[in-house]
Amino acid sequence: LLGLGGTLYTAIFMLVRFLDKSYAPGGKFFSQIPFKPSFNARGGYAFNHLTLVLLSMLSTSYIAHYNAPKFYTELRNNTMERFNQVVGGAFGASVLFFTLIMCVGFLTFGGASQGFILNNYAGTDMLATLARLAIGVALVTGYPFTFSALREGILDMANVQGDSRGKLFTPLTMGLLATVTALALVLKDVGFVVSISGALFGCALMFIIPAVMNVQNLKRQQLQGRAKANAGLEKTFNYAIMGTGFVMGVLGVFVSTMRQMGKM
Repeated sequence: LLGLGGTLYTAIFMLVRFLDKSYAPGGKFFSQIPFKPSFNARGGYAFNHLTLVLLSMLSTSYIAHYNAPKFYTELRNNTMERFNQVVGGAFGASVLFFTLIMCVGFLTFGGASQGFILNNYAGTDMLATLARLAIGVALVTGYPFTFSALREGILDMANVQGDSRGKLFTPLTMGLLATVTALALVLKDVGFVVSISGALFGCALMFIIPAVMNVQNLKRQQLQGRAKANAGLEKTFNYAIMGTGFVMGVLGVFVSTMRQMGKM
């Protein structure tokens, strides 16, 4: 609830600042910001290499798959129909929310928008300061969801069970926290981190892994004599999804890296 509240406040703050034109030329905070709003510097919309960076960033918005089994298990009266209603409502709200923040941020600063959009706002803007605090609270309170999935996933892949799992719990937790914190201290550009993680993990979780799981399920059904009439077409479609995810991931990583190095 704290995390959602912090994100909601930030969206409202950004909308207020867009509407009151505080960061437009002649606005209250325009002279105090290092990144002046920039529009139409590259002409109209065009599909180019920067589109791949955007797609990579967007991928990170919807990679909640690793928590799906836990949510399904903990859902009261956990039928697939009720689970689909929860997922549909949650993802629908997320789409609207992320779209609002992205559009308002871009319409305020244009091409000068930073990877972490709150860096665009003036340090003397008290509402912006509160927004940074709110996002900090959102990150801290939401972090355990992602971190626990990482830790459990590593233990599962290593096939650690029983007492051994309990013994490794604390040292693995401390080790992972130390590693992630060290990386956070070194990597300064949030946009670069988001684009790389989106290209690697977003494409894998959204395109490749679900398609692999479905293909394996179709093969199992075939061995059990329960093959679908259109199983061959469905396999082909899933292989195409895998290929699409792989290509998007590779291109996303390449373009994001080259852009960070100033070569694009």
